[in-house]
Amino acid sequence: STSYTSAKIKFTAPEFSGVGSITSYVFKAVPSQVTYPTVTFEAAYDSTGNTITGLRSGTVYQISIAAKNLAGQGPNSTVSIKTQFLDRCLAVGKPCD
Repeated sequence: STSYTSAKIKFTAPEFSGVGSITSYVFKAVPSQVTYPTVTFEAAYDSTGNTITGLRSGTVYQISIAAKNLAGQGPNSTVSIKTQFLDRCLAVGKPCD
């Protein structure tokens, strides 16, 4: 059975976006396993973090975030993360970080 998880991505929104106000952010999670699907969604900025769902547990993802406004989409900021098997962490009584 496939185990899915999510990742909460917290970032600081830019103070000035150049041309016009930022209307949303485009999030893209590209897995290291080419057979797994890429997850893409668009959302407003959330100061507590935006959650990407549908990620495969134990997989390395390259996460990119791009600001979007009426002029179009800006350049990506990129970071790599590795999801964890949350059920394994909880089963041994340790917090998952």
